[in-house]
This record gives sequence, structure tokens and C-alpha cells, in this order.
Amino acid sequence: MKKTLIVAVVLMGPVLFGCNKAKEVVTSTTPTTSKILQNANDSSAPIQRLELTDPVLYEYLTQSGIVTGFSNASANLPTGSQKLNKLVQIGEDTVNKINGTMQIVSSGNIYLIKVANFNYNGKCGQITFALGVNSLPKSPIHEFTPISGPQSNAQFELQIPSSIDLIQFDTVNIYCPDQEMPVSRTRF
Repeated sequence: MKKTLIVAVVLMGPVLFGCNKAKEVVTSTTPTTSKILQNANDSSAPIQRLELTDPVLYEYLTQSGIVTGFSNASANLPTGSQKLNKLVQIGEDTVNKINGTMQIVSSGNIYLIKVANFNYNGKCGQITFALGVNSLPKSPIHEFTPISGPQSNAQFELQIPSSIDLIQFDTVNIYCPDQEMPVSRTRF
């Protein structure tokens, strides 16, 4: 039975997904619309990021060693500073009465998310704040210590781990313990 299933999958794969030839890698010595350049003298050199705002692509390229140049704070390399001090409304959840504001601030080398005027009726139990990417709500980057019970105009801070760059996330999600999708999403 297993062999029949494997043979069927192998034979149906090209029909369902098509046959792919090896793709030719094209390098460019001129700027492209994505503003990612290849080193003109060495086609095997890593790409240097001049502007890259997609957090998922950023994480993939840095982990793959394809993108370099982040240790130096150059004006050409955005660091997520556009998120600093930006006051945003927490994505309102009418069922759990979640609302308030968030602001990312810098305290030396530490980044904090200041939560203010936070309200929650306690209906879904212990809630968890998590850093994420808007397009991937089921895959949080980092979860903070859960908060229990109702909150009324609460003020607190969430410390962003030093291993997380501000450009790696664009959303703070709030999750109820029994739900896979966030009940509240706040975009920066």
C-alpha cells in the first residue's frame, strides 16, 4: 500500500506541480528596482542590502548569509527606526474588549514596547502578546510573558529581546490561549 502511494505521488508530482528546469542565476552590476545590488567585481560576493523592508525576506536572507552589512549603522541601511516613538492604537477586539495604545521606545541599547491605557475584560483568560509579521499571524517571532485577568487602563512595558532587530517584525499580536489566530493585531 505504501509503495503504491509513493509511486502515485512521484508520478503525479510533475502533473500537479510541473517540471522545473534548473534556473540560471542572473547577476546585475546596475541598481535594480528592488535596490539590491550585486558586487560588480565578484559575482559570488554576498548581496549588500541598501533597502529591504520585508521582515520575512530580511530574516531569510540574513540567516542564509546572502545579505550583509548590518553591523555598521549606515544611513543607507534602515534599522527599523521608522517604528521608534510611533504611537499606534491597539487593534480593537470587541468580544474581549481589548484596546489601548502601543509605542516602541529606545532606552539605551534596549527597545521597549510601552503599552498604555490597556483594557481587557478577561473573557478569554490569560492573554499573550507576541511579536510577529502581519502576513504570518500563526508564526510569532517572540512571545512575551502572559497577562492574566481583566485590565483597566493598565500601563506596562514589554522588553524586545536584544536578538530581535526592529525590522524583523511589523506587528504585535495578542492571543487567547485556545486560539491559533490572534484576537488583536497592532501594526507598526
